[in-house]
Amino acid sequence: DREGTLYFGGSDGLLSLDPSRISDGILVPEVVLTKLIVNNKALNVGDEVDGKVILENTIQNTGEIELDYSQNHLSLVFTVNDSLGADNIFYSYKLKGLQEDWVNLGASNQISFTGLRWGDYELMLRASRNKQDWSPVKVLQIPIDTPPWLTWTPFISYIILSLVILLLIP
Repeated sequence: DREGTLYFGGSDGLLSLDPSRISDGILVPEVVLTKLIVNNKALNVGDEVDGKVILENTIQNTGEIELDYSQNHLSLVFTVNDSLGADNIFYSYKLKGLQEDWVNLGASNQISFTGLRWGDYELMLRASRNKQDWSPVKVLQIPIDTPPWLTWTPFISYIILSLVILLLIP
């Protein structure tokens, strides 16, 4: 017609297409966490690791996982919520507290960290179809508790014990 709409006839009726409404933009998928593995154990909501529940909600709806110092072997599996499927999706991540640069994973949708030291980490994940237009960053806070023997209470005890021993030695 005069507005540029194209019409096609088919066995199911008439189909109209307005070329001016076709978007040039690339749909950027959103990253969704699907599985959490701690110390080689895949975790579900309510599962305990060393007597501690890590996931009180699904991993998709969790913004922070607090780990004990001994729970420092961590793997995450993720995907994208995209109606076009996960084909040709590229991933990258950054783990603040360990590295400050983005690490490209290619099409791999799993990351693993082994032997993380205690401290506060911020995992940032993103996805792209063309390696230029990236999804919004998915963030997961990961605080790992300090071992109990490295907290202030034992250090004060070590100092007091050392002073007592020094005072007892003639």
